[in-house]
Amino acid sequence: MSRSLREIDDLVILGRGAPDELKDGRVAVCVAGWSRTLGFVRVYPTRLSSPLKQWSVVSVQVEKNPSDSRSESWKIVGSASEWDRLDRNIRVIGTLDREGRTALIPTLVSGCVSDLNDAHTSLGIVRPSAIRGYLSPREDVVHSVQTTLLGGSLPRTKVNYAMRPRVVYRCSACQSQQEHDQQIIEIGCYEWFRKNPGKEQQVFENLRLGDPNYEKFLLVGNQANHRTSYIVIGVIRWKK
Repeated sequence: MSRSLREIDDLVILGRGAPDELKDGRVAVCVAGWSRTLGFVRVYPTRLSSPLKQWSVVSVQVEKNPSDSRSESWKIVGSASEWDRLDRNIRVIGTLDREGRTALIPTLVSGCVSDLNDAHTSLGIVRPSAIRGYLSPREDVVHSVQTTLLGGSLPRTKVNYAMRPRVVYRCSACQSQQEHDQQIIEIGCYEWFRKNPGKEQQVFENLRLGDPNYEKFLLVGNQANHRTSYIVIGVIRWKK
């Protein structure tokens, strides 16, 4: 196997972002996970229909993405030439159960997003405190949805929504003099927007942000073109 290829056979999927449209028109999703051998892993692009669902444990052959120099970033082998058959290159091994989740996640927590930035780490998990959410108007909203050659419509992407969810919080060991204010790109938030127009504000209740009966962690990642700017890929939560 080429040195640029890697078989990850223990990847635990921690979160998925909302769909984006690539330059060639493909609709893709960014996936973040954890591997005992590689640590945090970002896989992009992936298909919206892929079996890379949260808490799935998968085996997948990946290669480095020449357009993304972040050490955590990989792409599935054949992601361009075999896009329509890409899911065949993913094998689901199992699902991480509640006991496994509650054992794993606290071991991955960093004290603050600032620690991740100082270490030039592009993915991590923080435990938020004093957390609250709000909706921010999108300035670059695209109201039209792209259609296929057969007349159907492609899945909606983040830019097709007038609002985007954001979260304000401090970390458990916050170094910042100010609160963190970050966009949430979790796919579940945008699925809620799609299915429940007019009820966008309820998304924060769905995330259990203000529920003291839930443990909450934020899966965060920086942006390829803005390495010091982090976004929330997913809100990991479970009932205490």
